[in-house]
Amino acid sequence: MRSPGWMWTEYWRGGRQSCLDEMPVASRQHLEALWRTWFADLPPATALLDCATGSGDVARLAWQIGNDARRNLQIVGVDLALIEPDASISDANSILRLAGGVDLARLPFPCATFDCAVSQFGVEYAKATETLPEIARVLRPGGRGLFIMHHAGSAITLAARERIAAFSEVVGGGRAFELGARLFELMARRAPQGDVAAASAQFGQSVQDLHNALSARPVADTNVADIVSFLFDLARTARLVDPLDALRRLAEARERIAAWALRQQAQIAAARDRDGIQVFKAALENHGLASEDPAEIRDADGILLAWQCAFFKPSAGLPRT
Repeated sequence: MRSPGWMWTEYWRGGRQSCLDEMPVASRQHLEALWRTWFADLPPATALLDCATGSGDVARLAWQIGNDARRNLQIVGVDLALIEPDASISDANSILRLAGGVDLARLPFPCATFDCAVSQFGVEYAKATETLPEIARVLRPGGRGLFIMHHAGSAITLAARERIAAFSEVVGGGRAFELGARLFELMARRAPQGDVAAASAQFGQSVQDLHNALSARPVADTNVADIVSFLFDLARTARLVDPLDALRRLAEARERIAAWALRQQAQIAAARDRDGIQVFKAALENHGLASEDPAEIRDADGILLAWQCAFFKPSAGLPRT
Protein backbone atom coordinates (compact mmCIF):
# COMPACT_ATOMS: atom_id res chain seq x y z
CA MET A 1 0.00 0.00 0.00
CA ARG A 2 1.30 3.44 -0.92
CA SER A 3 2.00 5.76 1.98
CA PRO A 4 0.21 9.13 2.21
CA GLY A 5 2.07 11.67 0.12
CA TRP A 6 3.94 8.93 -1.78
CA MET A 7 4.15 11.00 -4.95
CA TRP A 8 5.88 13.80 -3.05
CA THR A 9 8.18 11.34 -1.29
CA GLU A 10 9.25 10.22 -4.77
CA TYR A 11 9.77 13.84 -5.78
CA TRP A 12 11.96 14.92 -2.87
CA ARG A 13 13.97 11.69 -2.81
CA GLY A 14 14.76 12.33 -6.46
CA GLY A 15 16.92 15.27 -5.41
CA ARG A 16 14.55 18.06 -6.39
CA GLN A 17 14.75 21.28 -4.41
CA SER A 18 11.57 23.08 -5.43
CA CYS A 19 8.89 23.41 -8.09
CA LEU A 20 10.91 26.51 -8.98
CA ASP A 21 13.83 24.42 -10.24
CA GLU A 22 12.79 24.95 -13.85
CA MET A 23 11.96 28.63 -13.46
CA PRO A 24 14.36 31.42 -14.45
CA VAL A 25 17.01 32.22 -11.86
CA ALA A 26 15.63 35.75 -11.51
CA SER A 27 12.23 34.37 -10.47
CA ARG A 28 13.76 32.14 -7.81
CA GLN A 29 15.87 35.00 -6.53
CA HIS A 30 12.81 37.23 -6.34
CA LEU A 31 11.00 34.83 -4.02
CA GLU A 32 14.11 34.31 -1.92
CA ALA A 33 14.46 38.08 -1.50
CA LEU A 34 10.83 38.27 -0.37
CA TRP A 35 11.46 35.63 2.30
CA ARG A 36 14.71 37.27 3.39
CA THR A 37 12.91 40.54 3.99
CA TRP A 38 10.16 38.81 5.95
CA PHE A 39 12.52 36.72 8.09
CA ALA A 40 14.74 39.71 8.79
CA ASP A 41 11.91 41.19 10.89
CA LEU A 42 11.55 38.19 13.19
CA PRO A 43 12.35 39.00 16.82
CA PRO A 44 14.80 36.91 18.87
CA ALA A 45 13.67 33.49 20.12
CA THR A 46 10.90 33.21 17.50
CA ALA A 47 9.44 29.72 17.09
CA LEU A 48 8.58 29.19 13.42
CA LEU A 49 6.62 26.40 11.70
CA ASP A 50 7.23 25.75 7.99
CA CYS A 51 4.16 23.93 6.66
CA ALA A 52 4.70 21.39 3.84
CA THR A 53 8.40 22.13 3.98
CA GLY A 54 9.46 19.75 1.18
CA SER A 55 13.24 19.83 0.94
CA GLY A 56 13.30 22.50 3.65
CA ASP A 57 14.51 25.38 1.49
CA VAL A 58 12.42 28.05 3.21
CA ALA A 59 13.08 26.63 6.68
CA ARG A 60 16.83 26.58 6.00
CA LEU A 61 16.74 30.15 4.75
CA ALA A 62 15.01 31.23 7.97
CA TRP A 63 17.61 29.32 9.97
CA GLN A 64 20.46 30.95 8.06
CA ILE A 65 19.09 34.46 8.60
CA GLY A 66 18.39 33.81 12.27
CA ASN A 67 21.79 32.26 12.78
CA ASP A 68 23.64 35.12 11.09
CA ALA A 69 21.78 37.65 13.23
CA ARG A 70 22.17 35.53 16.42
CA ARG A 71 18.43 35.53 17.07
CA ASN A 72 18.07 32.05 18.54
CA LEU A 73 15.26 31.01 16.19
CA GLN A 74 13.53 27.67 16.77
CA ILE A 75 12.43 26.37 13.36
CA VAL A 76 10.44 23.24 12.60
CA GLY A 77 9.58 22.13 9.06
CA VAL A 78 6.97 19.40 8.54
CA ASP A 79 5.80 17.56 5.45
CA LEU A 80 3.46 14.70 4.61
CA ALA A 81 6.16 13.21 2.39
CA LEU A 82 8.72 10.90 3.96
CA ILE A 83 11.55 13.39 3.85
CA GLU A 84 14.70 12.75 5.83
CA PRO A 85 13.33 12.08 9.32
CA ASP A 86 14.21 14.43 12.13
CA ALA A 87 16.98 16.11 10.18
CA SER A 88 18.33 18.91 12.31
CA ILE A 89 20.82 21.73 12.30
CA SER A 90 21.73 23.53 15.47
CA ASP A 91 24.35 25.80 16.92
CA ALA A 92 24.51 28.24 19.78
CA ASN A 93 21.97 30.56 18.19
CA SER A 94 19.32 28.76 16.13
CA ILE A 95 17.82 25.29 15.73
CA LEU A 96 16.22 23.72 12.65
CA ARG A 97 14.40 20.38 12.63
CA LEU A 98 12.66 18.75 9.66
CA ALA A 99 10.12 15.97 10.12
CA GLY A 100 8.38 13.86 7.47
CA GLY A 101 5.14 11.92 7.60
CA VAL A 102 3.33 14.80 9.30
CA ASP A 103 -0.22 15.64 8.22
CA LEU A 104 -1.04 19.35 8.46
CA ALA A 105 -4.53 18.34 9.56
CA ARG A 106 -3.05 16.61 12.63
CA LEU A 107 -0.07 18.61 13.80
CA PRO A 108 1.83 16.88 16.64
CA PHE A 109 2.34 20.05 18.67
CA PRO A 110 0.64 21.53 21.74
CA CYS A 111 -1.58 24.57 21.40
CA ALA A 112 0.20 27.96 21.11
CA THR A 113 3.61 26.46 20.27
CA PHE A 114 4.69 28.77 17.45
CA ASP A 115 5.04 32.49 16.84
CA CYS A 116 4.98 32.17 13.05
CA ALA A 117 3.68 29.84 10.35
CA VAL A 118 4.93 29.93 6.77
CA SER A 119 4.55 27.91 3.60
CA GLN A 120 5.84 28.11 0.05
CA PHE A 121 3.75 26.19 -2.48
CA GLY A 122 2.57 23.65 0.08
CA VAL A 123 -0.35 24.54 2.29
CA GLU A 124 -2.72 24.98 -0.66
CA TYR A 125 -2.46 21.30 -1.55
CA ALA A 126 -4.28 20.33 1.65
CA LYS A 127 -7.91 20.94 2.59
CA ALA A 128 -8.16 24.39 4.16
CA THR A 129 -11.06 23.32 6.37
CA GLU A 130 -8.81 20.69 7.97
CA THR A 131 -5.41 22.38 8.05
CA LEU A 132 -6.23 25.98 8.97
CA PRO A 133 -7.83 25.08 12.33
CA GLU A 134 -4.65 23.19 13.21
CA ILE A 135 -2.36 26.01 12.12
CA ALA A 136 -4.48 28.48 14.11
CA ARG A 137 -4.35 26.15 17.12
CA VAL A 138 -0.56 25.88 17.25
CA LEU A 139 -0.05 29.62 16.70
CA ARG A 140 0.28 31.79 19.78
CA PRO A 141 -2.01 34.82 20.13
CA GLY A 142 -0.30 37.64 18.28
CA GLY A 143 1.45 35.15 16.01
CA ARG A 144 1.65 35.79 12.29
CA GLY A 145 2.30 34.01 9.06
CA LEU A 146 2.97 34.21 5.35
CA PHE A 147 1.83 31.74 2.71
CA ILE A 148 3.16 31.89 -0.85
CA MET A 149 0.62 29.93 -2.88
CA HIS A 150 0.18 28.75 -6.45
CA HIS A 151 -1.66 31.18 -8.72
CA ALA A 152 -3.88 29.74 -11.45
CA GLY A 153 -2.39 32.17 -13.96
CA SER A 154 1.24 31.97 -12.86
CA ALA A 155 4.13 30.90 -15.07
CA ILE A 156 4.56 27.89 -12.77
CA THR A 157 0.98 26.69 -13.25
CA LEU A 158 1.01 27.38 -16.98
CA ALA A 159 4.20 25.31 -17.27
CA ALA A 160 2.52 22.44 -15.41
CA ARG A 161 -0.42 22.59 -17.82
CA GLU A 162 1.98 22.48 -20.76
CA ARG A 163 3.79 19.47 -19.29
CA ILE A 164 0.57 17.54 -18.80
CA ALA A 165 -0.60 18.42 -22.33
CA ALA A 166 2.71 17.23 -23.78
CA PHE A 167 2.58 14.05 -21.71
CA SER A 168 -0.96 13.27 -22.83
CA GLU A 169 -0.21 13.99 -26.48
CA VAL A 170 3.07 12.08 -26.68
CA VAL A 171 2.82 9.28 -24.11
CA GLY A 172 -0.96 8.98 -23.97
CA GLY A 173 -2.45 6.12 -21.97
CA GLY A 174 0.77 4.14 -21.64
CA ARG A 175 0.14 1.59 -24.39
CA ALA A 176 3.87 1.31 -25.10
CA PHE A 177 4.46 0.22 -21.51
CA GLU A 178 1.72 -2.41 -21.79
CA LEU A 179 3.16 -3.78 -25.04
CA GLY A 180 6.66 -3.79 -23.55
CA ALA A 181 5.46 -5.71 -20.49
CA ARG A 182 3.69 -8.23 -22.74
CA LEU A 183 6.88 -8.76 -24.77
CA PHE A 184 9.11 -9.40 -21.77
CA GLU A 185 6.52 -11.61 -20.09
CA LEU A 186 6.50 -13.79 -23.22
CA MET A 187 10.28 -13.86 -23.24
CA ALA A 188 10.42 -14.74 -19.53
CA ARG A 189 8.21 -17.78 -19.99
CA ARG A 190 9.98 -18.81 -23.19
CA ALA A 191 6.93 -18.46 -25.42
CA PRO A 192 7.11 -19.58 -29.06
CA GLN A 193 9.44 -17.44 -31.16
CA GLY A 194 6.62 -16.39 -33.46
CA ASP A 195 4.68 -14.91 -30.53
CA VAL A 196 7.81 -13.15 -29.23
CA ALA A 197 8.62 -11.75 -32.68
CA ALA A 198 5.07 -10.41 -33.12
CA ALA A 199 5.11 -8.82 -29.65
CA SER A 200 8.53 -7.33 -30.31
CA ALA A 201 7.30 -5.76 -33.55
CA GLN A 202 4.26 -4.27 -31.79
CA PHE A 203 6.39 -2.85 -29.00
CA GLY A 204 8.92 -1.44 -31.42
CA GLN A 205 6.23 0.22 -33.54
CA SER A 206 4.53 1.76 -30.50
CA VAL A 207 7.84 3.23 -29.35
CA GLN A 208 8.55 4.55 -32.84
CA ASP A 209 5.13 6.22 -32.77
CA LEU A 210 6.08 7.90 -29.49
CA HIS A 211 9.36 9.06 -31.00
CA ASN A 212 7.55 10.51 -34.01
CA ALA A 213 5.02 12.27 -31.77
CA LEU A 214 7.83 13.80 -29.71
CA SER A 215 9.65 14.96 -32.84
CA ALA A 216 6.45 16.64 -34.06
CA ARG A 217 5.89 18.32 -30.68
CA PRO A 218 9.15 19.49 -29.09
CA VAL A 219 8.68 20.00 -25.35
CA ALA A 220 10.73 21.94 -22.83
CA ASP A 221 10.13 19.45 -20.02
CA THR A 222 12.73 16.69 -19.96
CA ASN A 223 10.48 14.10 -18.28
CA VAL A 224 8.50 13.38 -21.45
CA ALA A 225 11.67 13.12 -23.54
CA ASP A 226 13.26 10.86 -20.91
CA ILE A 227 10.25 8.52 -21.00
CA VAL A 228 10.49 8.17 -24.77
CA SER A 229 14.27 7.71 -24.63
CA PHE A 230 13.94 4.97 -21.98
CA LEU A 231 11.38 3.04 -24.01
CA PHE A 232 13.31 3.54 -27.27
CA ASP A 233 16.50 2.08 -25.74
CA LEU A 234 14.57 -0.82 -24.20
CA ALA A 235 12.91 -1.69 -27.53
CA ARG A 236 16.23 -1.44 -29.38
CA THR A 237 18.00 -3.84 -26.99
CA ALA A 238 15.02 -6.10 -26.18
CA ARG A 239 16.73 -9.28 -27.39
CA LEU A 240 19.81 -8.56 -25.27
CA VAL A 241 18.32 -7.80 -21.86
CA ASP A 242 17.17 -10.09 -19.07
CA PRO A 243 13.35 -10.11 -19.43
CA LEU A 244 12.79 -10.17 -15.66
CA ASP A 245 15.09 -7.17 -15.24
CA ALA A 246 13.29 -5.41 -18.09
CA LEU A 247 9.92 -6.04 -16.40
CA ARG A 248 11.29 -4.60 -13.16
CA ARG A 249 12.59 -1.51 -14.93
CA LEU A 250 9.29 -1.02 -16.73
CA ALA A 251 7.34 -1.27 -13.45
CA GLU A 252 9.66 1.19 -11.70
CA ALA A 253 9.44 3.62 -14.61
CA ARG A 254 5.63 3.46 -14.63
CA GLU A 255 5.59 4.17 -10.89
CA ARG A 256 7.81 7.22 -11.33
CA ILE A 257 5.73 8.45 -14.25
CA ALA A 258 2.49 8.00 -12.32
CA ALA A 259 3.92 10.03 -9.44
CA TRP A 260 5.13 12.71 -11.86
CA ALA A 261 1.75 13.02 -13.59
CA LEU A 262 -0.15 13.12 -10.29
CA ARG A 263 2.13 15.91 -9.04
CA GLN A 264 1.47 18.02 -12.13
CA GLN A 265 -2.28 17.49 -11.78
CA ALA A 266 -2.16 18.26 -8.06
CA GLN A 267 -0.23 21.46 -8.71
CA ILE A 268 -2.80 22.63 -11.23
CA ALA A 269 -5.69 21.73 -8.91
CA ALA A 270 -4.06 23.51 -5.96
CA ALA A 271 -3.57 26.78 -7.86
CA ARG A 272 -6.04 29.53 -6.94
CA ASP A 273 -7.65 32.06 -9.20
CA ARG A 274 -8.85 35.39 -7.81
CA ASP A 275 -12.10 33.95 -6.51
CA GLY A 276 -10.29 30.95 -5.04
CA ILE A 277 -7.81 33.03 -3.08
CA GLN A 278 -10.66 35.06 -1.63
CA VAL A 279 -12.29 31.83 -0.49
CA PHE A 280 -9.01 30.91 1.18
CA LYS A 281 -8.82 34.32 2.85
CA ALA A 282 -12.34 33.81 4.18
CA ALA A 283 -11.35 30.37 5.51
CA LEU A 284 -8.41 31.92 7.36
CA GLU A 285 -10.70 34.42 9.04
CA ASN A 286 -13.30 31.76 9.78
CA HIS A 287 -10.67 29.96 11.81
CA GLY A 288 -9.52 32.96 13.83
CA LEU A 289 -6.74 34.29 11.58
CA ALA A 290 -6.97 37.85 10.33
CA SER A 291 -5.76 38.08 6.74
CA GLU A 292 -4.50 40.94 4.64
CA ASP A 293 -5.79 41.14 1.09
CA PRO A 294 -3.85 38.53 -0.92
CA ALA A 295 -1.46 40.09 -3.42
CA GLU A 296 0.05 38.82 -6.66
CA ILE A 297 3.79 38.29 -6.72
CA ARG A 298 5.60 39.20 -9.92
CA ASP A 299 9.34 39.18 -10.49
CA ALA A 300 11.37 42.08 -11.88
CA ASP A 301 10.45 41.05 -15.43
CA GLY A 302 6.75 41.08 -14.64
CA ILE A 303 6.42 37.29 -14.63
CA LEU A 304 3.51 36.22 -12.43
CA LEU A 305 4.76 33.75 -9.81
CA ALA A 306 2.27 33.32 -6.99
CA TRP A 307 -0.15 34.70 -4.45
CA GLN A 308 1.14 36.24 -1.24
CA CYS A 309 -1.19 35.73 1.72
CA ALA A 310 -0.15 37.36 5.00
CA PHE A 311 -2.11 36.84 8.20
CA PHE A 312 -1.93 37.04 11.99
CA LYS A 313 -3.72 35.63 15.01
CA PRO A 314 -5.31 38.43 17.05
CA SER A 315 -4.76 38.23 20.78
CA ALA A 316 -8.52 38.26 21.39
CA GLY A 317 -9.34 36.00 18.44
CA LEU A 318 -11.81 36.65 15.66
CA PRO A 319 -15.54 35.92 15.71
CA ARG A 320 -16.37 32.83 13.66
CA THR A 321 -18.91 33.13 10.87
